[in-house]
Amino acid sequence: LEEICDVFPSPIIHMGGDEVSKIGECSDCAKLKSEIGKLGIYLRYYQKINDILKAKGKKLGLWGDMILQLCDGSPFWVGREIEQEFVEKNLELLYALRDNLIVYDWWYTGVSKLSLDFFRKHGIKTIAATSTMGCYCSCLNPEQFINSYNFYEYAQDIDTYGVLCTDWINHLGYHAEH
Repeated sequence: LEEICDVFPSPIIHMGGDEVSKIGECSDCAKLKSEIGKLGIYLRYYQKINDILKAKGKKLGLWGDMILQLCDGSPFWVGREIEQEFVEKNLELLYALRDNLIVYDWWYTGVSKLSLDFFRKHGIKTIAATSTMGCYCSCLNPEQFINSYNFYEYAQDIDTYGVLCTDWINHLGYHAEH
């Protein structure tokens, strides 16, 4: 990680961190999991990463989906395990990161004002990100364009850190020209 920081001049190093499912399942993590939960283990791990990045003058970039466990009503976490008993402890761990954290709030279908508002409320710098969904069609989906436009418009209205458009490419190697 230190070598990556030395090679790349970007002020943000994006570490991914999305859709993590195998947290706290080993016997070594059992005690910590009982104290702060799976999300706590996740946040504590990224605190270690953050310390390295911060020492190198870099900000930590993460996808926002895991953090949205802390957002009541988040559509991402419908039907998934949420550890309510650890919310306060996990918010404290999140707050310990926030001065050096950039969250990429990414949605398949565009607008989620709820998540942007959540990150803003908790003082987290956010980049609103959505996809053109190239994996489903060979051209830009007009509905997705409208969703992206609305998401970015709202992001601008609430003064997010920026916006990002991605394309989720299918196994056929679809190449986006839009």
